[in-house]
Amino acid sequence: VLEIEFSSSGHLVGQIVPPQVAVVEMRHRAGTTPVETDELGYFRVPAMPEGPVSFRCSPGRTAGPSIATSWITL
Repeated sequence: VLEIEFSSSGHLVGQIVPPQVAVVEMRHRAGTTPVETDELGYFRVPAMPEGPVSFRCSPGRTAGPSIATSWITL
């Protein structure tokens, strides 16, 4: 599960459930913005692009498959 929330300061924070170290890529019109989660699965994306975005999660320590979300418009 990927939980995301927009902060009042204009960035996005999220968590992967169950908690794990992973790479989360926010895909958008201008390319991708990769961020790493911490041990609890939390991550922060500093700048939010306008328009459609999708998130792809790749496990950091396990050999599991990458998972991508549908595209949504922010």
